[in-house]
Amino acid sequence: MPIKNIAGQKFGRLTALRPVGKDNRTTVWLFRCECGGTKKTRLGQATTGTTRSCGCLSNENRARISRAHKKHGMYASAEFRIYQGAKNRCSDPKRPNYAGRGIKFLFTSFEQFFKELGPRPSPRHTLDRIRTNEHYQPGNCRWITIQQQSWNRGKFRGKYSSRFKGVSRERRQTKWLATICQDGRNHRLGTFTSETEAARKYDEAAIIRFGEFAHLNFPAESYA
Repeated sequence: MPIKNIAGQKFGRLTALRPVGKDNRTTVWLFRCECGGTKKTRLGQATTGTTRSCGCLSNENRARISRAHKKHGMYASAEFRIYQGAKNRCSDPKRPNYAGRGIKFLFTSFEQFFKELGPRPSPRHTLDRIRTNEHYQPGNCRWITIQQQSWNRGKFRGKYSSRFKGVSRERRQTKWLATICQDGRNHRLGTFTSETEAARKYDEAAIIRFGEFAHLNFPAESYA
């Protein structure tokens, strides 16, 4: 079987030079790394991204980890892992609910992030944006439980009968039904002739049940 010619193609930091042998009937190629080093590896390891450098990338990661340890000593903490996870979500355009829709991570350092939020209260807590259409930034983040986060979640996207959270058109009816979910159960709030009226009924119930964690259809100031 002829050897696939990938000479000159780039994979991560590696540029393919020439085949140099076989490893268990798999072609081994010689690559030139961006740093100037070379690397021999199987073709599949380069094309799938398993091997992305001559080893310098791993060295850089280890150096970054070491610097983080020296700076704040919390590299292995849940807080630092969550901080890094949020940063990554906001830098990956393939994440449609984050970078894909323009959500940014605006904390300038882990120290700023930790000073703003403090220690994670418990393993049940996760990072949340208070105003879900705004960025990860000072004044818009908090620790919150998974259940509380579900209360603060906006209306799911897709084809729905209503524009508002907690509102749907009654089956085979012209009226609008307001419901709210709590502790895994849907609670019926009533039927209304107006979609907006049903949405406001949902908001009123959400404020009572969920307090500051409620995701409202209309600004909270309009209920003051």
